[in-house]
Amino acid sequence: KLHACVQDTRVLYQNSPVLTIPGSATVPGLFTYQLLVQKEPGPLECNVSTIVEVVNSDPPTVVIEQKTNQGRSFAAHKKLRLQAVVTGVDKNAALEYSWSITSLDGKSIAFASKKDSQYVVIAGDSFTPGVSYGVRVTVNSTTGMGLAEATITPARPPFSGACSVLPASGMAIRDNFTLSCSGWTDDNPDDLFTYVTYAKHKNGRKTRLVSSTA
Repeated sequence: KLHACVQDTRVLYQNSPVLTIPGSATVPGLFTYQLLVQKEPGPLECNVSTIVEVVNSDPPTVVIEQKTNQGRSFAAHKKLRLQAVVTGVDKNAALEYSWSITSLDGKSIAFASKKDSQYVVIAGDSFTPGVSYGVRVTVNSTTGMGLAEATITPARPPFSGACSVLPASGMAIRDNFTLSCSGWTDDNPDDLFTYVTYAKHKNGRKTRLVSSTA
């Protein structure tokens, strides 16, 4: 593989996917950086680019915080609330926010709130369990632009388990039936599971028999 990073039309570095540019080597302005990746035979080639603004002062520092089930995976059917936490600017500074979220397969997700505020909300049932999504927010101030990116993955329902009942058939009232479940886990292995047993009638109605937590 051949890696090359290009600033506008000048090759800065080759044969490495990582490039560090010292601050002393930059000047204020807008610069386009392009990464070229080639593979032989072919050659097969792919490139990506980004625009970097260099300013005289320090831009704001931005961190994305998940306000729903903070620090944990979240359920795909529930709404998700995110916040851009900004430091390095005056508390009274006027800030402009811009959010975007995209799944790793390129599909965009709609917001249930405005995308130009410090907080955003994504509606429930917008996500697919187990699929990762990239979240990006840019914050513009008088000192420059700050950027934060994060990857979020909605939790999958419990999986890998099985349930069995013994005996498989019997007579109501007279026979005892034992329902056993084991092997269930999810993306938060420390969570407690609630097991609920129902009896389903011929007319489709279900009657709750018992529930337990383990």
